[in-house]
Amino acid sequence: LADALNELPGLRCVAPQGGLNVFPSFDRDADLLARQLVVDAGVPACPGIAFGVPGHFRLQFGGEEDAVGMAIERIAETLRDL
Repeated sequence: LADALNELPGLRCVAPQGGLNVFPSFDRDADLLARQLVVDAGVPACPGIAFGVPGHFRLQFGGEEDAVGMAIERIAETLRDL
């Protein structure tokens, strides 16, 4: 997931050492992006500020690989629409 996010414009993500969360940074308004992902794309994202990480947003991953792929596609679409 982190590698796929790093290929999207404006995002930078470090692979987690454990757990099911990633906190990618966004070079513009990460809080707005998180809201757009939830409302417009149906991707469960949360602003990083809620976790003390401003400029980032949280994504949880796991489950079917197809679902993760679909989330990446929706994130890419949302970035194009911003």
